[in-house]
Amino acid sequence: MPRAYIGIAGAFRALPPRQSSVLGRDAGVGVAEVVEASPAARAGLRPKDVILSIDDTDVETAGDLQKLMIGDAIGKAVVLRILRDDRVLEVTVTPVELVE
Repeated sequence: MPRAYIGIAGAFRALPPRQSSVLGRDAGVGVAEVVEASPAARAGLRPKDVILSIDDTDVETAGDLQKLMIGDAIGKAVVLRILRDDRVLEVTVTPVELVE
């Protein structure tokens, strides 16, 4: 089964108490690395961003993110809600097929 790819390495990231209180949630997927020339890089994602949701579906772990990166997502724009420097932003990313 084909898998979609956006080009990040990430893991569970607990949110600081103040941000957690404002956002009404405890965690997201912290971006550790953005692969050069990947869909995530083209969309402007940066290391230290925290992905909160994909198309309004909350994510907290890399596993949550991977479950949403199924074949149907390939070539279809998705909206990532991210936390960057105390600001919540929305970025649009179009996943490509993961080539292994």
